[in-house]
Amino acid sequence: MKQLDMQARRQDAEERKEKRRHTLQMTGLVAGAVVGVAMLAAGVYTVKDAWWLGVLLCDPVFVAALKIFVLRRSDKSDVDAVLSAMKLGMREAGQSQQQPPPPPPPVV
Repeated sequence: MKQLDMQARRQDAEERKEKRRHTLQMTGLVAGAVVGVAMLAAGVYTVKDAWWLGVLLCDPVFVAALKIFVLRRSDKSDVDAVLSAMKLGMREAGQSQQQPPPPPPPVV
């Protein structure tokens, strides 16, 4: 009788553990979807004012963030891609601030 009781308790514990794991995975998927939609929307919204920020929000940073939320892991290549994209964006932003705006087209 004790053995059956212990077996039932183990099964209940395993079921609760599986349910928690499933809840955690679904929460990650929902969070990934929310973050993905928010980053895409922010990227599209900021492109007209700061194109480099839009590129940062929609390129390797976007993929790395989704991978972290959904798959719950991050590789060194993801981090390297994010860093290179950020460096490029900052360099481009610095160059666009240093260069004077182009003259307006002639009026005909």
